[in-house]
Amino acid sequence: MLDYLGIMYTSPKKSIQILLAERRSVIMGLAIVLVSSLINGLNLAYLVMVKGLSVIGLRIPFVIGASVIGIVMSNILIGVAAWLLIGGMIYLFDKILQGRGSFEAVLIAYSYQWLPLLITGLIAPAYYFLDAITGIVLYFFVNLIAFVWGFIYVLITNAEANKFSLGKSFAATIIAFIIVLVVIGSASIFLGGVM
Repeated sequence: MLDYLGIMYTSPKKSIQILLAERRSVIMGLAIVLVSSLINGLNLAYLVMVKGLSVIGLRIPFVIGASVIGIVMSNILIGVAAWLLIGGMIYLFDKILQGRGSFEAVLIAYSYQWLPLLITGLIAPAYYFLDAITGIVLYFFVNLIAFVWGFIYVLITNAEANKFSLGKSFAATIIAFIIVLVVIGSASIFLGGVM
């Protein structure tokens, strides 16, 4: 797996070609999503439950431990659900734009969105030495950079998986993201109005 990670970071186009040729892509994609979501969940749980609660002086060990497990597990579940849902939406729009990639190929291409989150684990030790507010700001800043970096990876790998231009890859990907954001936003407004 480490061999693949090196190639993935340095040459996403070449690595997607290798993964698709070997037909191990869905397992590799799921592994990327699971490990990245775990690392991101651990970072978030530490910042919120340990650093964040210490700011207000609340220290309840059992509640903090249970909450950390809840945050990490929900982050993993949301990561896998987003991978499948948004990957499926991208696949749908790829097909509308005459993409030639299979659903499996699009899922592995979309798993590259999580690849930069693996690197955020390298920054995690800095959170121990920062105060809560600075740590949370750094966490969101690093995740924003990881999201943009991952989005660029997705454009490259999706174009390669479907054998079409970056423009078509951008169109399919951005439309899928917008639809998901509109659905989430609408659900939030609806649920906020109901409650």
